[in-house]
Amino acid sequence: MSDQAMTREDKLRFERAPCYLCGYNSHDYYQPNVHPCAKLYHMPEDTVESLREELAQMKQERDGWHRDATSHLMALCEKQAEVNALEAKISELGGQP
Repeated sequence: MSDQAMTREDKLRFERAPCYLCGYNSHDYYQPNVHPCAKLYHMPEDTVESLREELAQMKQERDGWHRDATSHLMALCEKQAEVNALEAKISELGGQP
C-alpha cells in the first residue's frame, strides 16, 4: 500500500472497485480493518502529512542508530583482532592465553 495521501482523483478511482492500489474487491471494501487501503481514503490530508513527517523522523533516528551500531561493531572487530594477536603471541612464547 502506498503511503501517499489520496488526491480527489484517487478517491474517485477508489470508489470504483476493485481497489486501484491492491486489487481488493470484496466485502467491507471501505473498512480499514478489512481493507487497509481504505484507511487512506478516510484519512484527511493533514493527518497523512503529519504521519509522513513522523515517518521521516523515525527513519532519521533509525539511520543514526544504524551508523552508531556499525561504528561500534567495527571497533569491536578491531579490538577482537588485537586480542587474537596478543593470544597468538602468548601461545608462540609457550604460554597459555
